[in-house]
Amino acid sequence: ARVDGCRVTGLERDKALAALAATNAALNQVEVRVDIVTDTLPFTTSPALDGPFDHVMTNPPYLPIGRARRKDDTPRDRATVESVDLATWLGFALERLRPRGSLTVVHRTDRLDVLLDVLSGPAGDITIFPLWSSDDTAKPARRVLVRARKGVNAPLRLLPGLVMHGPGGGFTNAAEAVLRDGKALAWP
Repeated sequence: ARVDGCRVTGLERDKALAALAATNAALNQVEVRVDIVTDTLPFTTSPALDGPFDHVMTNPPYLPIGRARRKDDTPRDRATVESVDLATWLGFALERLRPRGSLTVVHRTDRLDVLLDVLSGPAGDITIFPLWSSDDTAKPARRVLVRARKGVNAPLRLLPGLVMHGPGGGFTNAAEAVLRDGKALAWP
């Protein structure tokens, strides 16, 4: 809504969540700029997902196949436990980017080794942005944003990051600026 001419194509395997996304786009009066595809990765055959895209943003399931198991086939289980490995997921995203296009991944810090292994080579200018859930930055960040650019050969960078919640549990001013006010993160 804030960027004129921006088009969004979303991929969601859960039909109810895809319908919710379409309803959200309509309520925000951007439905003509938003396409929601209901399909599964990486097996989609939807032409809407062929690309090339300027940017791909993804939040893959955090728990790897083999180290976690689904208790049942609930939307939460499907969202947290991989159905395809992380390398396949990221490969799908990278294939759909235009040259020099960017990919942003939200993931767990303990999977950073896999993220970097897959992205190094086909992408560069990799930037790691830690996310802390509380203001205790002496503790390790549990989540990271990783941004990479396809076909670019630039060094990896580690940025200062963002604290999401303050002492009372509410969002910090910096997090509110991103979430509610539309202020961009400081990606150099």
